[in-house]
Amino acid sequence: FLRYYGMIGARFCLLEDRWRDAFLTAFVEQYTTIHRLETNKLRNVAKLFAHLLHTDSMPWTCLSVIHLNEDETSSSSRIFVKILIQ
Repeated sequence: FLRYYGMIGARFCLLEDRWRDAFLTAFVEQYTTIHRLETNKLRNVAKLFAHLLHTDSMPWTCLSVIHLNEDETSSSSRIFVKILIQ
């Protein structure tokens, strides 16, 4: 993960609502298909969204997609959430 890309994404999200909506859609899509990613790609995606949340470029309500229970999570999604929150 390069911080530069996080800053570019944050700038886009703050620039126009359509970019923020696109990143929100991407967050939902990435979380639902996170089990397909390799570990390094999973970390990079989580760090990007963590940066967007940290800079308040994306609303925290996007985390409503995440359901933390034994039936709906996989090991990949738990790793994603761990990196996202760190």
